[in-house]
Amino acid sequence: MRSNSYIWKQLRITGLCIIAFLCVLPLAAQDGGPDTEAAGEAEAARAAEAEQAAEGEPVAETVLLEDVIVTATRGEKRVSEAPGAVTVLGQEEIAARPSHTADTLLQAVPGLWFNREDDLNPGTTPVTLRGLANDRTTIMLDGVPLNDPRTNSANMDGISPESLERMEAVRGPMSALYGNGMAGVINFITSMPEKREFTLKTAYRSGFVPGTSYDNTLRAYVSYGDKLFDRLSLMVSYNRLWTEGFPTQLIQNASPKPGTEKEETADRTGKTTYTIGDNGNQEVVKQGLAARLKYDFNADTFFRFDYFWNDMKGEYGVPRQLNGDPVYDRTDNYGNNFSAQTNFSRMRNLFHGSFETTIAGFFTKLDVSLHDVRYLALTSGAGGYNGGAGSYSDAPARNYLGDWQVSTPQFLRQRFTFGLTGKLDTGETIGGGLRDWRDGDSITQTEYTSKDAEPVKKSSSVSSAGGGKAASVSVYLQDEISVLDNLGVYIGGRADYWSVFDGYTQNFSNSTTADKWNELRYDDRGVWNFSPKAAVVFSPLDITTLRLSGGKSFNTPTLYQLFGVYVASSGSVYQPNPELKPETVWSWDMSVTQDVFDGRLSVSLGYFENYIQDLIVSGSSAAPIIVDGNAYGRDNISDAVARGIEAGLKLKLFNSTGLTAHYTWTRARVTGDRNENSAINNTEGNEMQYVPEHAFNAGIDFTWKKLNAYLGGRYFSKRYGQADNSDTENGYGSYSPYFLMDAKVSCRFTDHFSLSLTGNNITNTRYYNYYQGSGASWGIEAAVAF
Repeated sequence: MRSNSYIWKQLRITGLCIIAFLCVLPLAAQDGGPDTEAAGEAEAARAAEAEQAAEGEPVAETVLLEDVIVTATRGEKRVSEAPGAVTVLGQEEIAARPSHTADTLLQAVPGLWFNREDDLNPGTTPVTLRGLANDRTTIMLDGVPLNDPRTNSANMDGISPESLERMEAVRGPMSALYGNGMAGVINFITSMPEKREFTLKTAYRSGFVPGTSYDNTLRAYVSYGDKLFDRLSLMVSYNRLWTEGFPTQLIQNASPKPGTEKEETADRTGKTTYTIGDNGNQEVVKQGLAARLKYDFNADTFFRFDYFWNDMKGEYGVPRQLNGDPVYDRTDNYGNNFSAQTNFSRMRNLFHGSFETTIAGFFTKLDVSLHDVRYLALTSGAGGYNGGAGSYSDAPARNYLGDWQVSTPQFLRQRFTFGLTGKLDTGETIGGGLRDWRDGDSITQTEYTSKDAEPVKKSSSVSSAGGGKAASVSVYLQDEISVLDNLGVYIGGRADYWSVFDGYTQNFSNSTTADKWNELRYDDRGVWNFSPKAAVVFSPLDITTLRLSGGKSFNTPTLYQLFGVYVASSGSVYQPNPELKPETVWSWDMSVTQDVFDGRLSVSLGYFENYIQDLIVSGSSAAPIIVDGNAYGRDNISDAVARGIEAGLKLKLFNSTGLTAHYTWTRARVTGDRNENSAINNTEGNEMQYVPEHAFNAGIDFTWKKLNAYLGGRYFSKRYGQADNSDTENGYGSYSPYFLMDAKVSCRFTDHFSLSLTGNNITNTRYYNYYQGSGASWGIEAAVAF
């Protein structure tokens, strides 16, 4: 682990940056600026302040109005009245941050850690929140889940920060309203135009030291919106990002061949190993297209249709030895074997229709959506970089979702919300061989013999397939009770019937003793889940808010966990587990929020506990899970407890200057194993995977005349990637502690043109989220808006 001296060094650097930042605050106090904290009903006041600030005029003192959130209760609610721990980022706050993609906005959520720390990484975004990791958080775009229907992983590719009206995050169990959502729900809400508008933004970014960050990165965003006849709103946008990348995957060898140029280090368990090269630059191309249409029939009724498409392609350049010499054929000059390379792509189409109306005080909303995704990976074989035989993995998946919601008007100090939800997930994973791994269409065809002795055409000598369907039908009810003007009670629950069907696996075992094609069909089954939740929000004073809530949440197994076959390089086959049960968690939390100085300073303190049952743990080829003599990739073998403290403050120093800071302490431990035959048993007492014990984030921003600046930092302590906590060393293959700082300075030269300078990881911290993290980088952005 990194020493205390390292941490203090980072804190000293942070302190110096903040002191330098604060030196210009008196200027902001003299001239004033826009009040970036106001939201919701403060839109008119905020627009007026922004116009004054653009002209350099002083802004009059205004009352700080409160943000409004819709995700916490499925209806508009002031943040102070919301029955949960919430975070809201408005357009101004989003624009102030040096974010190239939407997922880095998650850095503002207290205690949240995600694997894709750098927003140019092509991977998905596993989210850890309140001690619950590995995609147990629901991520939504305008209320539609973005989690992959096959794996439940969060994919936020293609969502441009410029297209967002706000981001809402609710921490804590949310299954009572949304189904899956053990850790919380995050909702990205897009904006619609109120008049004709056009935006063009271009950006360039590269590392301060070539080869240590995503070099030569180009990004473009363009959008056009209009409102016709005071009823029809249209918005079309396109964004594209390309980066030359840098080497994120290192090549290490515990016993390199004689004469090899090498650098001594340690593997994640502390054993001596040597870095002998890398797998080449990780080049990435991302693009996204969004089209939104909204028609207002009247002030209370509208129809909206959204289409969202994105495509991501990632590939590695030529592998290199430590001295920089290329490695084309998987073996370097000294006879060391290099890793296989994988080029991959991820595509998505999302269709969403929504109808809302209010009649006689009854609010009704109907949402229907289709989420279509496909992941394709092409992996090299012995031929190496230039081509030759290899393998592929093709994973298409779809989600069909319908949700109908009705909310009654307030009567007898109560408001009821009732809803019905239907969902269908389909997905499969198909793997096989390729004549040329760079050509996804060059699938090899080999004739095998099935179990009934009939010849069948299947792909490659090591191939597999698995998939199925999962459906759920749900009903939910929530009662909001205004016991007193300053006391609100929320009681609700959701019943879900979850079923899986049409499950199958196929795999070909190519061993020295037998060659056979195995096909298995699994029985259909279903499970009921009931998720209750209750909360109390009490404000004994106008400046004090107390919250207490508790409930149950669940997370259903993914189609990949149920029916995905894993074939190790040795040829061993690790079966799926079609009998996996949903994970459940009983949770409770309490918090207090205190406002002082007319709301300019807000301090919060909270405590939470999660009691997790039937936790799904994944095995590996080295440590499989043994059930009835069979090797499985995963099983419900653990129970766990996660406890934590959340502390935060928001300080409005002047009208134009704000400071936020949050600290989260989490202790997440495995409390029991249920499978004595598992090779990864005896984890009782270990820390849960991917959960940092300490997390801290802070940011400060100010506006002076036409200048806006932001400085932010975040720290995460050690996370363990292995269930047995054996990855104690902080190096490649581990999840090391790190502190990162980002900055952005923007100047609006005219009403239509602005220029920004950005810096990411400006302290040039070296860290690992399994792979090597990005070093310090700088960037420049230019935007034209009409």
